Amino acid sequence: MKRLWVVIRSVFLWIASWLHFLIVVPILIALAVVLDPRKHDWLQRGLCRRIAFFSGAKVIAKKSPGFDEKRTSIFMVNHVNLLDPFMLYCAIPQLVRGWELESHFKIPIYGWLMKRFGNVPVPDVRSPKDLKRLWRLTQEAINSGVSLAVAGRVEIL
Repeated sequence: MKRLWVVIRSVFLWIASWLHFLIVVPILIALAVVLDPRKHDWLQRGLCRRIAFFSGAKVIAKKSPGFDEKRTSIFMVNHVNLLDPFMLYCAIPQLVRGWELESHFKIPIYGWLMKRFGNVPVPDVRSPKDLKRLWRLTQEAINSGVSLAVAGRVEIL
């Protein structure tokens, strides 16, 4: 009986999660077209919190002593699955955007959204000129009050 309940609950949460995602994301995209995404950051956070809820995850953020939520920061994170960005957005208290591969900015619609939301393009080729541009864009983001999440995949051998 317990197994049946788990299956029914899982099916319900998957359906609710997809319906929620398919309704809310187009609204956020439409808002991003007409408003600065900073103006509706609270809606984006709400989306992420509900995704965490529907996934059954419990997000617990532990702050280091002396961590100041009012200062911009750079967060180094291990990004291994599709839920990571949503969970990070729940846990990080500041306005946060991420480093994203520059090639992703060339993807139609998605690339425009990444730029519009304020993500920083990371060059696919690491020439000195490209790294200087990355540094300049990172400084501009931090100076404008945007914290950055720098994600990578760490594999333990």
